[in-house]
Amino acid sequence: MFQRIISLYLRFVFQLDYFSLGLFFDIILTLLLIPFYTLFFKGLRIEAKYLKIDTLDSDFKNIFIRLNISFIVYFLFVRTTVLIERWVEMKVISVNWDPYYVRTNIVLLYFVLFTASLLYLNYRNKEKQDKEIQELKDKQLTDLGRYSRHVESLYKEIRSFRHDYTNILVSLNEAIKEEDIVAIRTIYREVIADSDRKFYDGKYDIARLSNIQNPAVKSLLSSKMLEAQKKGIAISVEVDAEIEPPALELIEFITILSILLDNAIDAAEQCTNGNIVFAYFQEYDRKIVVVENTTVEDKVATNHIFEYGHSTKGDNRGIGLANVKAILHKYPKFSISTNSSNHRFVQELVFLE
Repeated sequence: MFQRIISLYLRFVFQLDYFSLGLFFDIILTLLLIPFYTLFFKGLRIEAKYLKIDTLDSDFKNIFIRLNISFIVYFLFVRTTVLIERWVEMKVISVNWDPYYVRTNIVLLYFVLFTASLLYLNYRNKEKQDKEIQELKDKQLTDLGRYSRHVESLYKEIRSFRHDYTNILVSLNEAIKEEDIVAIRTIYREVIADSDRKFYDGKYDIARLSNIQNPAVKSLLSSKMLEAQKKGIAISVEVDAEIEPPALELIEFITILSILLDNAIDAAEQCTNGNIVFAYFQEYDRKIVVVENTTVEDKVATNHIFEYGHSTKGDNRGIGLANVKAILHKYPKFSISTNSSNHRFVQELVFLE
């Protein structure tokens, strides 16, 4: 189609056509095709990333499919007029209308339709992405607020513990002064020996998320961990050193983490003693994310979990991991591995720097 538009432009502006230039005209068309294609998309500010089939929702996919069907119809009409024109020149048939004139109008009409469709798809998809980004920002603020309240509650608990511990030490000091060995043993056995056990609670692990140097990622993870705890799931967080997100779009990284953690929460919630382990660390030139959870099954089949539509959670649920695979497919240096055994399901993301 672009070649025919260029051909029409050369014919009407520069009075150049195939009959006057022959093979040289085809060479000119080929050389002008890529610049025209580039200027077409740049000039209309159409972003190709918004027109990929895997970024379109069902409504837009239907429009995209209809556009492809219309292109097939357009192609058949154009080829038909070309054949009729040749048959007329060979005097095989005669018609009372000009095939070239009809073909020119078909090309121009379809070009307008094609351009309008691309602009519409580009606009709607960009609008959708902007909305998703805004929703992500709103959720980030909500999650940050929840994280701040959680940290504040931990701070209050620690202050209370420090106050209680001071009183314990005062009592112990008095027992030592009086050399009351029985009292010393009683205070140690009943109070001091178990005083640090409260800090073994998984809720204190969330504080380790402070090592993650991106507020959006930190707020998402804290939100998911708190959600898991509310559902009675034990959590363990291992982020022992300061670390930045890997080198991919932030919204894509957050999407991947959200999908993996949602799946982990769903699976662990079904277990009697469900638990989730989240780890994020740097190892040489690799950043590694590990999400591990308990499962009801001893071993989960992993052969088809990344296929679109595959799910153990009912209809219309098997989209998450397929989206993860689609995102990672764009980054050759990134990978995900999955294994399951002994009622444990582990997914490991590796991001090569």
